[in-house]
Amino acid sequence: MDNIASIDILPKLDSIQRVIGKHTGNKPGPNLIFFGGIHGNELAGILALKEVIHDLNNLKPDFKGNIYALAGNLKAIETGKRFIGKDLNRIWFPNTLIPKEERSTIPEYKEKIDILNHLIEILNNRRPTYLIDLHTTSSHSTPFISISDTLKNRKIINNIPAHLVLGLEELLDGPMFSFFSELGLPAILFEAGQHDAISSYENHIAFIWMILAQLKCLQKRKIPRYRNCVETLRKSSPGGNKSFEIKFRHLIGEQEHFRMKDGFVNFQKIEKGETIAYNKDGKIKSRRKGYIFMPLYQSQGCDGFFLVKEIKPFWFKLSSRTRKWKMDKLIALFPGVHKTKNGTNAYLIDKNAVRNKIISLLHLLGFRKVYDNGQSLKMSRRPYDTRFPKTEKVLENIRKYLDLLTS
Repeated sequence: MDNIASIDILPKLDSIQRVIGKHTGNKPGPNLIFFGGIHGNELAGILALKEVIHDLNNLKPDFKGNIYALAGNLKAIETGKRFIGKDLNRIWFPNTLIPKEERSTIPEYKEKIDILNHLIEILNNRRPTYLIDLHTTSSHSTPFISISDTLKNRKIINNIPAHLVLGLEELLDGPMFSFFSELGLPAILFEAGQHDAISSYENHIAFIWMILAQLKCLQKRKIPRYRNCVETLRKSSPGGNKSFEIKFRHLIGEQEHFRMKDGFVNFQKIEKGETIAYNKDGKIKSRRKGYIFMPLYQSQGCDGFFLVKEIKPFWFKLSSRTRKWKMDKLIALFPGVHKTKNGTNAYLIDKNAVRNKIISLLHLLGFRKVYDNGQSLKMSRRPYDTRFPKTEKVLENIRKYLDLLTS
């Protein structure tokens, strides 16, 4: 992080290839695959990865495992746009999001295929693998982490001083980190701040070093200015790191003429009835009290804003403990809640009989996959909640998906 103080603006990229860089450790350990630039106008993560890889290759510390830094949407990065044809972070499943007739005309489809082939090549060493997706936002923001809510993923980010947001993958259409969690790879999304802010670059660097320490690839004392990394993220999260759950998403409709009201920043407190944005029908007011999340201040994107609610530490810790003790089975004792008959880890919820608090409790217990069948909700837990599959199984899952895409 020694070069940060001398930087006033983010430098431009001269050129970009899929492999930003890599570092091969001198001891056996996991693969850490970092992605930057999944959105082409988010360069801070790429620049941070370049610096960390450069430092590692120069320092040559004792290192367990390997780091691979990959660029996401190459065509969009070249033009400085979020995407060209479709948002690369919204098309990971299902395959029908890219019809066959569009496969030769949508650049993101080719990007996706190439990324999957690179992952297969990396996973062929059969080592445990972690995927970290680096992003920035259009509005000013404190850093935050989002994960598919499994106990294993919670453990990975447990000591990182940044806000945690749960439920993002349930509302977004086909995000990459959620897709790979579904296939068995532990995946983490980290948003460092506003696109062009130097603080975003700083936060990315701090986060990368801390993840390396968290996964025991590198000893903390071997990391350049490790305490500064911790302090960088702490300073970016005034009031301490907190946990939040998404409660509402405003999806922008066609010809809505959506425009965000000026001045909102991530995690700003919002009152019920407060004007948040405008469209062709007039003012868009908040349906509930909470905190605004990811307000849209760019021309591309279909998510206008989200509203989140803070999860108190007591409930967050309780949800982890009850899942370890498998006490979620007691949920079936509540009226209107029934275990599914096919033996899967899922419950049917009668919407007429169950209150929102039961649904919130199921969310905290990891049941975040929701299917609305009209009068009932089917709520299931992400696979691989307490343990990850072997790398061979992940490889098999990715190859099957790749076959589906290319058939």
